[in-house]
Amino acid sequence: QVLARRPARGARGHGLACGAARRRLPGPAAHQVTCPRRAGSRGPRGAMGKAKRNVDTSYSYVVELKSVLQMKPEARVKWLDKALRAVADGEANVKQVFDVMTSRKLVAGVHPKVGQRMMRVLKDHLYLFSEKQQRYLSEESPLATEFTNRSDDEPA
Repeated sequence: QVLARRPARGARGHGLACGAARRRLPGPAAHQVTCPRRAGSRGPRGAMGKAKRNVDTSYSYVVELKSVLQMKPEARVKWLDKALRAVADGEANVKQVFDVMTSRKLVAGVHPKVGQRMMRVLKDHLYLFSEKQQRYLSEESPLATEFTNRSDDEPA
């Protein structure tokens, strides 16, 4: 069918609005009329290809600093293990866990043995984070500076 393949007269650059061009064509050919986008229209991808910024990915495991800080220090170790497993399974957001892990409030009032257990759990799941995040978590984070076991890092 020639009519279906041919662009609508007036669809682009002939002075007719796209709606008018669609109304002039019969049946399914009206849906094949392509119209130029308006200058302000960004489409489904958004500005400059940032498609993921507007997409709200919901995770089944919610990570909030406020709820973690309400836990006792011993419970934080269990929470950290569960949160990192949830990240590995794709049920939690890596960035949210990283934000909680880098908070100074997380390690406030934590016994050294509990802190070392948290550090061990973190080292077991360090592969989940980017290289830059791994470096920060293992060397500069409040958890690392407070509870890094010196005998593990230095050769005997």
